[in-house]
Amino acid sequence: MKEYRPYEIIHLSLDKSKTLLQKKNFDEGLYVIIWWKEIALGQFFVEPGTDVGKDEYLNLVASAIQPSLLFYSNNTLLKVLDWKDWLLNHNTDEWNQKITTVLDGVNAGKF
Repeated sequence: MKEYRPYEIIHLSLDKSKTLLQKKNFDEGLYVIIWWKEIALGQFFVEPGTDVGKDEYLNLVASAIQPSLLFYSNNTLLKVLDWKDWLLNHNTDEWNQKITTVLDGVNAGKF
């Protein structure tokens, strides 16, 4: 019988988190669900035993949330905002400030 390694499940709250990456080697594997307040923005997996650097991890986060952000902004606002640069440069304060303009309408039930 094949042995399966467990996955750690992480709920990453982008509206609260100042630290997006806490470890580099994911021996157990990782399943990340990315949130903005109560809105699930995306998800991704990191296979067990994979070494993931900070830049690669942030790219995984950005790639996972991009479809939701484009949807909620009607494919327009995010083309103007440098949301990906703010996220990849770990500028969470500015990211949170600007992305609020996109996602607060979702929290208010406007979508």
